[in-house]
Amino acid sequence: MVGVPRSKGCSTCIRRRVKCDETLPSCGNCIRYGVDCPGYDKGLKFVAGKHDVKPRAPRQGAKTNTPPTGPPQGACETILLVRGISSLSPTSSASRVPSGKPDEEEEYQNTRPCFAFYAPPPHGGASTTNRAQYITTMIDVIRAAESRSDLLPFEHWFDAVAPRLGSKASLDSSTCAFTLHLLGKIKKDRIALAHSRQLYGQSLAELQRALSHHTEWKSSETLCSAMLLGVYELFAGTAPRSWRRHANGIARLMQHRGAKSFYNQWDWGLLLSYRGLLIASSIFEFEECFLAKKQWRPLCDSAEFSKRYLDQTNASDDAITTLEIADQHLMALADLTLQFKDMQEYHSGLRHRLEVDPAQKAALQSACEKQISTYKKWYEMLTEERRKFSSAPVEVPSEDPESIFPVVLRFDNPWAGTVFLGFWACMFLYKFTLWNLDADKYPCYRAEAEKHREDILKSLEFIAKGVSGLYRIGFGIRLIFEFSSPMEQAWLRGVLRRAKPMYGSVNPELYPPQKVLEPVQVEIERATAANISWESFTESI
Repeated sequence: MVGVPRSKGCSTCIRRRVKCDETLPSCGNCIRYGVDCPGYDKGLKFVAGKHDVKPRAPRQGAKTNTPPTGPPQGACETILLVRGISSLSPTSSASRVPSGKPDEEEEYQNTRPCFAFYAPPPHGGASTTNRAQYITTMIDVIRAAESRSDLLPFEHWFDAVAPRLGSKASLDSSTCAFTLHLLGKIKKDRIALAHSRQLYGQSLAELQRALSHHTEWKSSETLCSAMLLGVYELFAGTAPRSWRRHANGIARLMQHRGAKSFYNQWDWGLLLSYRGLLIASSIFEFEECFLAKKQWRPLCDSAEFSKRYLDQTNASDDAITTLEIADQHLMALADLTLQFKDMQEYHSGLRHRLEVDPAQKAALQSACEKQISTYKKWYEMLTEERRKFSSAPVEVPSEDPESIFPVVLRFDNPWAGTVFLGFWACMFLYKFTLWNLDADKYPCYRAEAEKHREDILKSLEFIAKGVSGLYRIGFGIRLIFEFSSPMEQAWLRGVLRRAKPMYGSVNPELYPPQKVLEPVQVEIERATAANISWESFTESI
């Protein structure tokens, strides 16, 4: 049921219990009091189930069997107040405002709670419907606060999880922890963030029980729960590199389940929604991504797979083209994991002045040439089908007063810009490696790699906006950071520092210092000067 407070004054006057003159845009009391008037919109109070009516106290001296206090059996145990300030004060440790770093403290110190949340018990007959109801309500609030385009990475979970809520405690708790944390970050509500951390601990316990069960470990709900907690780590950053540990565990879980278990709409959608993080984690860990293996490749061809195995033939030509462009780009990133470890070993050997195996050097050169050829064909397809995918980026004056570039690149679709950014990052790595391998054979690759790096930097201003900003640019920034000048690195640290209140997993202070990239005549000296610090690369992620 829904109720609205009867008073028509602003919430500040109601809380102070004074008469509000209800003038616009701010009431006179708030102006005299020196605070911002919150306005006269009344928050809606959603109560699932029956009200808990406190029994009348017995008369003095009367003998009666008074039932214990608390909600009756089947009564509501879930309260969600949206756009209001709760007068209830939970006594658990989660209700306390968590301590944060100075940047986070400054971001949240002047904000009011936008809602209060009380989690229902993880089990119970009537409470399953309540859990589904308040989680769906939070998802609706998130969608109302942010554009659907900016929530694209989470839309599959929002759409597909809702019908399955109330059936598995692990899925309910992880969905609730993630949505509550995301909503708390969007609304800058520290109380909501504290509750989400408490729910996160409960979710880990539920997930552990599911993974320890002899059949539940391979269920779709268990996999989805693990994925949601992995995305939660991107925003919360509970420990250094925790999102990578989650991604590695999810990769192992997927491989234990096998590729055939994803030949259905629900599991296939889960795989596509999380594959970007799986690939990024494999790159940063110098490990081969399992999606590059033969048995997993058909799952990453969205248009063909949906037509052959899911009987979905009603997609438009533009949608199919967009899927093909995105799929081929992501598969090229998965293939990058096959060469990334070889690049690390080659550069590490040069840095320590070890003799490089000619066979290893030839194999790496051949692999880089092959990947550049593949990306050139992909770019030709992108150019031919640009109308269906996205228009070319245009140069516009920068709107950021802290930008070091007077002219930057703007995309009509930030997700299309993410694809370009990944393409430039990969081409930068391949061309720069080939230039190190044989500068005489690839003399122009140094200048071309520098152009790709500069395009990435100029694209950040527009692609980094919104809730999904760092989700879109994190991979590209990390790959080119050590190849940037000190001034560019200082600017990149500022970009990352501004993103930290939303993405807790970001720690720009751990990024390594800049490496000098000046060519010299002798190969070993040139490679040593140009080499990036691969060990520090992984330590800072």
